[in-house]
Amino acid sequence: MQQEQMQRGGPALSDARLADALNITIQRWQEACSSQQAQRMVPISAIHEQATNPVNDDLEDRWLDRGLALLKPQQRQLLQRHFIEGDSVRRIASATGVPQHQLRKSIRNAIELLQHWAEQDGLLPLRSCRQATASP
Repeated sequence: MQQEQMQRGGPALSDARLADALNITIQRWQEACSSQQAQRMVPISAIHEQATNPVNDDLEDRWLDRGLALLKPQQRQLLQRHFIEGDSVRRIASATGVPQHQLRKSIRNAIELLQHWAEQDGLLPLRSCRQATASP
């Protein structure tokens, strides 16, 4: 559900909305998030080993390549131009005629979508679980 929402360009669903859609209480949702997060915890030494392991870097690079390929071509080109080629939002806006605020929003949406996919693939902790709130 969260992925579909992000692909439509909508904001992330709240914990309350997700819990409601799953027909569970928000407390149960938060417990599930805590449990899921605890399963991903590893000793600090393992993190250091992963960080220095070139195989891990290759896996992350391949994941990023696949993630970028899933983005809309305009989003992918915008991220490449801004982050890889180093063009400023102002320069891109001037060259394309697209307002700066719209470019910033497109960049933010593309990054949020990549973050969401990374969460789903276990590369990042789930945001909804990190920011669980008790209010509906």
